[in-house]
Amino acid sequence: MRYDRSMNYTSLSDSPGVPLLPPIAFALCLGMGVLVDSFFPTPLAHHFIFARIFFGSVACLGGGWILTLGFRLFVQAKTDPLTTRPASTLVTTGIYRRSRNPMYIGEIAILVGIGILSNSWWILAGSGVFCCYLRYYVIRREEAYLLRRFGDAYGLYCRTVYRWWTLSRLR
Repeated sequence: MRYDRSMNYTSLSDSPGVPLLPPIAFALCLGMGVLVDSFFPTPLAHHFIFARIFFGSVACLGGGWILTLGFRLFVQAKTDPLTTRPASTLVTTGIYRRSRNPMYIGEIAILVGIGILSNSWWILAGSGVFCCYLRYYVIRREEAYLLRRFGDAYGLYCRTVYRWWTLSRLR
């Protein structure tokens, strides 16, 4: 049993059960990239400084924007974005019409942008590790939980919206 913010005791089965929160995994991947890069520097390119600044900034700002949009919709729906707490509402509007995981896309884009801006292959490698962690450890658990929690409504949502990004116009 655990205690949640609504002053109710709930079991861990009433959540996706992901103990290592994605923002912490993000920080660990970034930190490991910085640490390894400090001992074994492997720059992306010595030239193209302005291109690196441009693309890194676009990735960071775009990722932050996507992350903020997704988080704001969770707040508006009064559901908790933490993977250790129960979901109270299935959010399918706004940016969630294009992706089932916009906050994760935002985090990945920020990590890639930091790797480009800091000129580090190791931080970019950390973004790959972070993607794998999200896909195989977090999202798999979240999807199973949301299917149990919301049933057919979540099943229909999964059939109409891609896990990562839907480019086509939704009906």
